[in-house]
Amino acid sequence: MASINMHLAIAKRYIEKHPNAIQNERDFYDGNVAPDLAEDKEATHCGKRCETNDLVKRNKEKVNLQKFLLTNTLQNDFNKGMFLHLYADWIYYNDFLDMEYVKTASFKDFANDNFFTMDLYNKFLIEKHGLSFAMTSMEHEILEIIAAYGKNVGGKLIFSQETLENYIERVSSVDLGELAKLF
Repeated sequence: MASINMHLAIAKRYIEKHPNAIQNERDFYDGNVAPDLAEDKEATHCGKRCETNDLVKRNKEKVNLQKFLLTNTLQNDFNKGMFLHLYADWIYYNDFLDMEYVKTASFKDFANDNFFTMDLYNKFLIEKHGLSFAMTSMEHEILEIIAAYGKNVGGKLIFSQETLENYIERVSSVDLGELAKLF
């Protein structure tokens, strides 16, 4: 997970860019955060466990959009939100992060640096996009997850705020129906 706030920002921008695509915004926001709230993230991200120190390989197998579509349709806003979440993660892990960094970082360093970077940008995302966990029906669960992560112990900044904003704009521009046809 990059950040719940990042997923909410993408969802909000998606709604702004595609005003007729979503009927129930709360369901859509719920779908966008649900995959990261589950205990079994491997199942909710339709990926497979990859027992390797090869972070590039691990990231490639973390999310499977085709597998999601084999058992889900985009007929409701919750599933549309889940599909957007999975697409955002797939792009994040396979096309957004600096691959030179990913090729050389250990899983532990990557996880720490990713958490550190997103922790620094969360306040910016909340303020810029007007985010609140109350946009979802899962505010309590989100706060429990955040509390479980504990205090940020520092790390390395792995991308800029401008790069993050470009990513949010890119992912929120996708037409989910057209994307689903590719699988």
